[in-house]
Amino acid sequence: MSRATAFRLLTTLQDRGYVDHNASTHSYGLGPKAFALGSRSKVARLVRAAEPMLNRLRALTDETLNLADYQGGRLIYVRIWDGVSTLRMSGVVGGEVPMHASGLGRES
Repeated sequence: MSRATAFRLLTTLQDRGYVDHNASTHSYGLGPKAFALGSRSKVARLVRAAEPMLNRLRALTDETLNLADYQGGRLIYVRIWDGVSTLRMSGVVGGEVPMHASGLGRES
């Protein structure tokens, strides 16, 4: 995509509230409408549904908990509750892993 096309698309998205422009750093980020759209997603509903139970489990165990969504043969971490131990998993929200490379992707 040409630079002019990218700028035109970003300007349109900015005008509609989907991206914000930071003039001092010359960078773009998600705007309020993008967050509103994301909050209605399947993943956001999954996190809201699981959060009370996983908060209780985290309080009982002090262990790191991970919640992931399965998409196209891969797991995408959507929420991570950090444990208290210094030894813990180092995933990041939005990070992807193959099913076979995660405890979340294995059957008991």
